[in-house]
Amino acid sequence: LESGATEKNFLHNFENNLAENLGKYNLENKTEEQLTTEHKEVVDSVKRGFKKEKIIKVIKQEIIEFQKNLYQTSADFRDKHIFLVDNFSELEQKIKKGTK
Repeated sequence: LESGATEKNFLHNFENNLAENLGKYNLENKTEEQLTTEHKEVVDSVKRGFKKEKIIKVIKQEIIEFQKNLYQTSADFRDKHIFLVDNFSELEQKIKKGTK
C-alpha cells in the first residue's frame, strides 16, 4: 500500500502546518518535547487513516471480484446440471445416461 504523489504532498503540507500551528497555538504551554510527541501522534494517526482507507478499498474490490467469481461458478454449475426436457420419459432417459 504505497503512497501516491498526492498523498505524500498532502502529508508533507499537513506536517508543516501542524508543526507551525502547534507552536503558535500552544495554549497549554507545553514543552517542546510534548509538542513533538503530540505532532508525531497526530501525523501517525493521519497515516494510519490513509492506510485503513486503502485497505478498505482493496477489500471492497476483492468482494466485488469474489461475487463475480461466485456468480460465474454458480451459473456454470447450473448450466452443467440443469437441462430442458419436453416430457417425463425424456427426463428419465437423460437421468439414466447421466448427460445433458
